[in-house]
Amino acid sequence: MNPRSLIIAALLTLIAAAAVFTFKYEVRGLEAKRQALQNELDREYWRLQLARAELEYLRRPERLAAQASQLDMVAATAERIIEPVMIGRRQELLLANNPLAVALPSGALVKLRARPALPPGLDQRLLESIAQAPASPPPMTGPIRVVSQ
Repeated sequence: MNPRSLIIAALLTLIAAAAVFTFKYEVRGLEAKRQALQNELDREYWRLQLARAELEYLRRPERLAAQASQLDMVAATAERIIEPVMIGRRQELLLANNPLAVALPSGALVKLRARPALPPGLDQRLLESIAQAPASPPPMTGPIRVVSQ
């Protein structure tokens, strides 16, 4: 072997060792980054599990029924459900809740309440539903039922 070949082999060996050394530290840095991301992923997983458990607790029917009875809420019945158009607009409802003082020709003051305008045809149905509704709501005896349309 000639000396020139030995020098080239030694240089190639040093370059290979330096490359392995550099790659080794890059791999360690990437492994540390991967481990940090895995730890963050684990923390987020347990936060999600905790949120799901809390949501299941909050959705328990017996807990909701107990809270509803504490707030004097009653279950909805078919007689108490109305169509959204029967509620009226906000300004009409505010006007209906605030009596207006009106001076009569005799000089007396009278408080008048405005009735919210209803769409045509709903007047009769509204009066019928009010006539059929019980004077006071029945006490709640069971869990709350959600009525969907």
